[in-house]
Amino acid sequence: MSSLAAGTDPLELALSLSAALRKLPPISPLVPKLMRLKANDEVDLTALQKIIESDPGLSARLIGLANSVYYSRGGRSAYNVYEALMRLGYQQAWQISLSFVLGSAVTIDPVLRGAKQTLWAHSYAVGICSREVASASDVPNCDPDLAFLGGFLHDIGYIAILALEPRKAHDMLGMMQNPEQGYARGMEAKFGLANHDLIGGELAKLWGLPEDVAQIVALHNQSVLDIDTPVQSVIGAVQLGHAITLDIFPPQGINLQQESADLPDLLANLGISNKTYVAMHEWLAEKVEGIQFMASSA
Repeated sequence: MSSLAAGTDPLELALSLSAALRKLPPISPLVPKLMRLKANDEVDLTALQKIIESDPGLSARLIGLANSVYYSRGGRSAYNVYEALMRLGYQQAWQISLSFVLGSAVTIDPVLRGAKQTLWAHSYAVGICSREVASASDVPNCDPDLAFLGGFLHDIGYIAILALEPRKAHDMLGMMQNPEQGYARGMEAKFGLANHDLIGGELAKLWGLPEDVAQIVALHNQSVLDIDTPVQSVIGAVQLGHAITLDIFPPQGINLQQESADLPDLLANLGISNKTYVAMHEWLAEKVEGIQFMASSA
């Protein structure tokens, strides 16, 4: 039986997934520290700097990124974390730091590294776009930071599959890369695996992430019209962020089908105008080069 095998009984499935996912390394202690900060609260700049400086690896990656051709634009070098933060900006530095730490939590077979980078780039794009959607929404409790986390982690179940089931992951990727097939909801079952959203939700719980984050990950493929949860609007923001990402920056070589509530329903439920929706496409298009660059070092 596969370690991430599909099942019919919800309790047995949850227990089975939990047991399998415990084979993965524990989440970095930096994650809860970073998640306690707010990406829009400049008061936390010093706290963010201290967290980053506590980890030499993260410090080196952030300084290196700030000194890259894409971010330095020929300017003077950043020699420390503070200078890197000044160049990247607080919000972007918080998002990048958190995504780097979460993205490196799982070790992947080198053969599948390209797939991991593709998923990282896709997930980061969904995360920042979901945050933009939530920021523009006039719906109460549509938290932008939560939307970023949910968007970035929405496909974390795929990362678990890459790590724990590399052979099946390779075969599944082959099908997803086939233009005549691509990914369709429930494809994992063809390989004896549970759906990636269920796997991701269980992994989020195991890592001790907030319950609302685990809910978003587990429910991100369900229509918001069928969801009754306090994070319904955030799930809608993630779904709209996902739709925009697929239009502008689809995963390289992978054919994904958008499955969510109809676009007019999402826009109406979030209070997003068609004009704003179009503007978000243009906004994300300007970010693509930077996302691709970061993915190469993820």
